[in-house]
Amino acid sequence: GSGGFLVASIGHTFSLPNDMSLDLGASASINLDNKIMGAGEDGDEFTGLYNGELSAALNIPVKEDITITPMLAYSFPLSDDAEFAIGNASFDGDDNIFYGGVTASIGF
Repeated sequence: GSGGFLVASIGHTFSLPNDMSLDLGASASINLDNKIMGAGEDGDEFTGLYNGELSAALNIPVKEDITITPMLAYSFPLSDDAEFAIGNASFDGDDNIFYGGVTASIGF
């Protein structure tokens, strides 16, 4: 398809006791006439701010090569068109999304 999508992000990792670490991040995105990201209020693709996201992840080493990482994130629209597009794509119509998960990493 045509169009594009840009994301700018920043992050920082804080060392914690017991070899744990806390990753904090923030991002902002811009939709560039990319209809895959949803249509604006007028039903057409749009160019403009899309969403912001804040995230936190805690890296917990279990053994030398195994790490468990729970994470939480909050995503929110940055424009009226994005609010409309995200709300329409959401199964419950909500445009502010709180989500999380757990990752298990094994190094070898």
